[in-house]
Amino acid sequence: MIGEEIRALRQRRGMSLGALAIKSQVCKSTLSCWECGKRKPSTRELKSVIDALNLRPTESNRVWQLLDEPRGVRALRQAIARQRVSDNGTLLRSLRQRAGLTQQQVADALGVTRWTVLRWEKIEIWPEPAQLDRLIALFSPDEEQTFLLRAGRFAPEYRKNLSGEPAALLAQ
Repeated sequence: MIGEEIRALRQRRGMSLGALAIKSQVCKSTLSCWECGKRKPSTRELKSVIDALNLRPTESNRVWQLLDEPRGVRALRQAIARQRVSDNGTLLRSLRQRAGLTQQQVADALGVTRWTVLRWEKIEIWPEPAQLDRLIALFSPDEEQTFLLRAGRFAPEYRKNLSGEPAALLAQ
């Protein structure tokens, strides 16, 4: 339930209902109704609360998914599209570094140049589906990271379906 999730996120941040109301400019009684499950937020209100709580992209996406209405799905799709532009290269670099590999080692493992790996990390280009599969096998990312890589803004599968929902998103 979305209200329970908002309450948990608010409490984890040590924020009172009143403080969240002031920071998000959403009425305290409205927030209380959400947390009790009496009402669901509008997308405008929910965005204000997400911003006020300074949620990480994964937390924000989870909240949008819980809205479970066409407007929430639409907002989630837009949020995912916005974060892909800046996050996928960083995610690839982080996964590579976590695996303790250099760009050259990744390039050698995939049969590409170090320059290609660098361009993936800068999101100047994006790996082809077969290369992406090999990267995923090499880095062993968790389910969410795999989804982020496959649903990336520059990923070919995503380009083909810009107006629709990523398949992995609908399966959740």
